[in-house]
Amino acid sequence: MKRCENCFEQNSDGATHCVICGESMTVVQIQDNDSAADPAPEQSGEPATVAQATEEAAADPAAGAPSLRSGSEEAQEGPVPASEPVAAAPEWGPLSVAAPADEPPAPAEAPPAPAEAPVPTAKPQSAAPSPPPAIPATPTKAAKAGVRAAIEVYHDSEPRVVHSHSIVNDITLIGREDPQRDTFPDLDLGKLEQLGVSSKRASREHLRVLRQGGQFFLYIYRGSTGTQVNKEVIDESRYAQKFAVQLGDRIILGGKVRLKLAQRE
Repeated sequence: MKRCENCFEQNSDGATHCVICGESMTVVQIQDNDSAADPAPEQSGEPATVAQATEEAAADPAAGAPSLRSGSEEAQEGPVPASEPVAAAPEWGPLSVAAPADEPPAPAEAPPAPAEAPVPTAKPQSAAPSPPPAIPATPTKAAKAGVRAAIEVYHDSEPRVVHSHSIVNDITLIGREDPQRDTFPDLDLGKLEQLGVSSKRASREHLRVLRQGGQFFLYIYRGSTGTQVNKEVIDESRYAQKFAVQLGDRIILGGKVRLKLAQRE
């Protein structure tokens, strides 16, 4: 068994740290009770008692008798010779370490500053303001995205514009209003019937005009009555997918309703 030198707790033989205080274990083994009860006297070459030492000194005068003086008598005669061992420091007492002779003494601590005269502290300087961002000389993509466009609606038989719808949203639905089917297009051709526009030739949800950046696309719904861009009739295989158009392109819905994608001034 091992005994902890810090808390004197008994630990197992293989323990490296105390189970109570966690102190590192030194190899100190406690003997069993049976062996500790009657320890065998160790044989030593030194005399066990003062009487034996006196007898040995009488037999051999050169060896000399052991000193039987008290501690006070020895202290009066002078310091202990260098050959005698110096008494060890107490086990729990503090150990004082003397500074080397060649090192200068540590400077004395400065007295604290008086309360009425505090040391002024420097105020942190504020960071310099960052310069404003540079304005690009050429227009950016975002500036080009602000192209103003409109959808112009023409008279069926006369070459004149009867209505102009400004494109303000990214998605513009063109068709005819039908509350029963919950259809409310942005450009309602049904309201232009009295202006000479055959709106019934167009589907309720005919197509959408998409604006992405500075470009425009058409998205035609499946089942619509047909769409023509300039002189090209759009095949049904291109329905339900977007394709690009340009400002100035003419669009015909249902073979009758004439539109134009124009740029606004």
